[in-house]
Amino acid sequence: MIDHAHDLGKLEAQVEQLRVDVVKLSALVEANSAQLNKWRGAGAVLILIGAVGGWMISLMIPKL
Repeated sequence: MIDHAHDLGKLEAQVEQLRVDVVKLSALVEANSAQLNKWRGAGAVLILIGAVGGWMISLMIPKL
């Protein structure tokens, strides 16, 4: 005979674990979002530095 109470208990435990995991995931997403917002301007500066460096190298290559 199938023990429905046991199956229901297992499902309830799984749902509770999923709830805990979702809370942890939400906290991680918030932390990542805050970190990305903090460094948003730095990414643009790095791209600009890379572009200027590439432009300078492309000017020097024909002179070599």
